[in-house]
Amino acid sequence: MSFIYRKLAFLPLLFFSFFLNAQIISTDYFKKSVDSIAYYFKTISGTQSNSEKLAINNKIKQTFKQLLSVPGSFDYSFDTLKNLGQLYAPDKSFRIINWNIPLSDGTHQYYCYIQVVSPTVKLFELTDRNDEMTNPENSFLNASNWYGGLYYKILKNKVKNQVYYTLLALQYHNFLVTRKVIDVLFFDQLGNPIFGAPIFQIDNKMKKRVVFEYSAEVGMNLKYDEKLKMIVFDHLVPRESKYNGQYEYYAPDLTFDGLKFQKDHWVFKSNLDIRRTEETRR
Repeated sequence: MSFIYRKLAFLPLLFFSFFLNAQIISTDYFKKSVDSIAYYFKTISGTQSNSEKLAINNKIKQTFKQLLSVPGSFDYSFDTLKNLGQLYAPDKSFRIINWNIPLSDGTHQYYCYIQVVSPTVKLFELTDRNDEMTNPENSFLNASNWYGGLYYKILKNKVKNQVYYTLLALQYHNFLVTRKVIDVLFFDQLGNPIFGAPIFQIDNKMKKRVVFEYSAEVGMNLKYDEKLKMIVFDHLVPRESKYNGQYEYYAPDLTFDGLKFQKDHWVFKSNLDIRRTEETRR
């Protein structure tokens, strides 16, 4: 009897040892993978060839696809990767992993994974199609048809039984023009991400997203103001009236507009009376 007892008593120690080793292996696996990604980003920054950049970026994508599919990866932070953006939703139901690759012609390609907990982890890879879109402000989009950019803020709003996540993004368009984007993300009945919804009321029209275009030589402020409970942004105008519609000549005029969420949509507010801050522009 004592021999059997000793064997049974040993089993918890065996399982604990296995669990501990698994944790060590998992941590080591993540560290090595993150070190590889950091090396790939560094190599890209020192490479002039677009084809080489994109080939190396494929390795980054593949590594992330493997990492983000590992159980427990949702809570792993990639803060050491300086070329990477990561954002958790306010309710922690998903997070966005996001980066861009600059090309020799001044354009950028954007890459993004959405990692969802529902309750198991689901992973969605987004495909940037922004150069193919002629009317992005009025389009429903999905993972394979994405208006690429770098997300830096997620807001949550609920309309009836639908949860919307409003996204603020930066998009380097080319050498002449930069864009800021206010987009919206929600998940359909199958759990798939959908971008765009008619919840932005501007000039008595409903838009599915808002796109700002301006000179790449200047900055534009686009942020959520916690005190005002509004999305606040610079008012953009051409430097001269003859440049109307030529966005490489657009710049802030030192006034502010905004969007306030009322009932079930964002409502445009013009000429806000707020002081311009000296904070770093995104």
